[in-house]
Amino acid sequence: MSNTSTPVSAKRTIDVADPYRMIALVCSLVAAAVHALVTPEHFGESPLIGSFFAVVAAGQLALAWRLRHRVTEGVMQVGIWTTATLVALYVASRTFALPFMPPHLNSRLPVEGGIGNGTPIFPGSRMESVGVPDMLALLAELGLIFGLLLLLPSQARSRATTILAWGSIAGVVVYTTGLFV
Repeated sequence: MSNTSTPVSAKRTIDVADPYRMIALVCSLVAAAVHALVTPEHFGESPLIGSFFAVVAAGQLALAWRLRHRVTEGVMQVGIWTTATLVALYVASRTFALPFMPPHLNSRLPVEGGIGNGTPIFPGSRMESVGVPDMLALLAELGLIFGLLLLLPSQARSRATTILAWGSIAGVVVYTTGLFV
């Protein structure tokens, strides 16, 4: 049984010779910056969604701080699972009409045969569009998961990657069979 409070490194500064820790730190900072930059826009859509983005940015910044100073296996596990949850929520918000998302009334170019400005009038209107900040945050979060996984002891890393793989397979099955819709 492993002790989750054992520090990976008790050093006060990051060891640049540890590339996985550096990858995780930089990716956490990038993801936090992107979420912080889009928070005002999301507050315009909904105070609840804006608050969510502010909390995510603060959490990713806190994780970067912990990676810079002192990080435990428990903190790395929390970082992996919360980030994996964010990635899953991102994918779901781009592929499903989530009931808690407000309808998007963003201005789009007129579409021939469309009504109004071309914004679709069907359940998918609650789906988010994909943009450059989204892709940047997504790539940073995937890099963060990668870096944190490689910092874990081998047994914990093996368990985490197995769970992530089975979760991904389950997600594909749910999506392709239409169980979520």
